[in-house]
Amino acid sequence: MKIYHKNEWVFVNANDARLKDCNIFIGQGAVIGQDAWIGPGAVIEQGARIGQNARIGQDARIGQGAWIGQGAWIGQDARIGQGAVIGQDAWIEQDAVIGQDAVIGQDAWIERGAVIGQGAVIKRGARIGQGTRIEQNAVIKRGAVIKRGARIEFI
Repeated sequence: MKIYHKNEWVFVNANDARLKDCNIFIGQGAVIGQDAWIGPGAVIEQGARIGQNARIGQDARIGQGAWIGQGAWIGQDARIGQGAVIGQDAWIEQDAVIGQDAVIGQDAWIERGAVIGQGAVIKRGARIGQGTRIEQNAVIKRGAVIKRGARIEFI
């Protein structure tokens, strides 16, 4: 895997002392795919799986048992809940929060500061605007575009 260490990306293995230098935590049983990039201060909890060529930003947190797909991008300070699934090539921007057991489909884009509730499903190619809130267990259709600051909830 690659981590950002002393102003450059370097390859390390799970026991490398540089993980501690960068304040990166990788929990027991976590799997990091080939060429994944892990930023300083990131936390990868127990049993999480990070796909090949995925990028985990600085101070991001990946919850226990979460799955991050190949080529997915997780921004700085983003939070991915326990058991959440992030599809291949999905983008989760800075400060976004993905709830426990939520599913973000392939090529979906979650903009900065959006909050996706527990168990929500964002289907392939959907785009969720900056600061949007999606209620738990909501389903957003394939290719949908939810504008900035919207609030999707059940009535």
